[in-house]
Amino acid sequence: MRNLSLIALIVFTSAVFYGCGKSSSGSTGTTVTSSQWTLNGTTYKGIISGYDTASSLGILNSTDASGNSITIIFYSHPETNGTYTVSDAANSNDCTIDVQTISPSVIYTSTGKTGDIVNLTISGGKLNAAFTGVTVANGGTTTTTTGTVIQ
Repeated sequence: MRNLSLIALIVFTSAVFYGCGKSSSGSTGTTVTSSQWTLNGTTYKGIISGYDTASSLGILNSTDASGNSITIIFYSHPETNGTYTVSDAANSNDCTIDVQTISPSVIYTSTGKTGDIVNLTISGGKLNAAFTGVTVANGGTTTTTTGTVIQ
């Protein structure tokens, strides 16, 4: 049991030090050192982030210490800085956003509301996606999410 605890501590520590990127947030001058997003008045801070390139989709995600997560799915693999429309259609310059909370267990999915966008910056091959007020819904419950997801 002691060895299992030691292994868990090593994995967690490695994820914290190696799983997060570093970037600078646009006009506010605030340095963002890890992913963070807000949903329903709660701010979540990612400790593990990644970008999956194995599929035909570009999947950027981040998870906090409690298992809450955010996923941005690009319908193509972004290669340059740009603005992506948050949509429910699979166009090459579009993406969707899913936010999952653990307690309560809910998944909110972007609705494709007109005007919802993700600003993407790529630096050193790492993605930094920022968005404000993107409309997400779970069944009849609609809210917005704001944040930055850093590879």
